[in-house]
Amino acid sequence: MVARSRNDVRCGAVAVTVHVVAADADTAGVGREALVTAVASAAGVEPVTVRTGRSCPTCGASDHGRPWAEAAGTAVPVSLARTTGIVAVAALQGTARSTRTTLPTVGVDVERVSRVAAAPLDASGPRES
Repeated sequence: MVARSRNDVRCGAVAVTVHVVAADADTAGVGREALVTAVASAAGVEPVTVRTGRSCPTCGASDHGRPWAEAAGTAVPVSLARTTGIVAVAALQGTARSTRTTLPTVGVDVERVSRVAAAPLDASGPRES
């Protein structure tokens, strides 16, 4: 791990804890650690009470799919994104539920600026030419 940043962002009534971590090589390991840290921060609990995993909505496998998290036994909405050398995670604050099936969702994405700038425009809206 090289550097870390943490932001608490409020969009209307929704508060999100966002962590962006620069990773040397093991983005999967760094991602899990950052996810635990973000969930603990969002839920106001110690990291040892946080459990995380993945769940594929198509096949039910736990080795891939959307990440999930529980803090002190209560589900917390989360998102995780990785690109070369960077991991970003988000956890909604104050939205914990006793079950993962009724949670609101949160999404985070991360891309290198050079990759986005080099990408061709492949979509446009109805009023765009």
